[in-house]
Amino acid sequence: RMSKKTQKPLEENVVLYFTIEMLYVISSLHNSRMIHGRLSPKSFHLALHQITELPPWNRSHKGGWAERGLILSELHDAIDIDMYSDRVQFRCDPDSKRVTVPCLEMKAGKPFTFQLDTYALGDIVHRLLYVGENLKPIRQACGGAWKRSTRASFKRSKVWDEFFDIILNEKEASLESLLGHLEDTLEKPQSADKLRLQLVNVSAELHAFSQSNKV
Repeated sequence: RMSKKTQKPLEENVVLYFTIEMLYVISSLHNSRMIHGRLSPKSFHLALHQITELPPWNRSHKGGWAERGLILSELHDAIDIDMYSDRVQFRCDPDSKRVTVPCLEMKAGKPFTFQLDTYALGDIVHRLLYVGENLKPIRQACGGAWKRSTRASFKRSKVWDEFFDIILNEKEASLESLLGHLEDTLEKPQSADKLRLQLVNVSAELHAFSQSNKV
């Protein structure tokens, strides 16, 4: 919301960090056989206190990084798959008000699975990269792979191409390898060192934004 109002995109490094954090959370949820069901930017709370006192970011979250990041909320509509028989299918009208972001399975009239969350995650990342613009996938000729309709030049364009390819084409098994690739990218000294100051700036801007919108 803040980025869309100011038309100021987040630093790509910050988007990469938030993407990694969201992937941690969603992968953990899915490994527990849970579907969040209503994932959106409002589903996450920021924990960015005292960032300047931390060492450079690292994938093992040492030095205090384990207490920072994103906290998942709004689990009241979550689905515990193990509570149902294997024969049960989950369906929903993509135009239902209960659907935050309809996934491709929903739009095709198919039962939805974990893709409901992974597609919503892709939509959130797209909005962070493209200043509030929702993910609008298009299909390649003859029923080929899905890809995003928006194209822009980013420093890490190949990373984002891989991310959206996995998200849009239901490559759930590839999420862990994708996470590892994103971690490799962010853990490079130049990126990890910059991240602290960038997150401090984001935290300050969010505070100023929230104060300006108080009634």
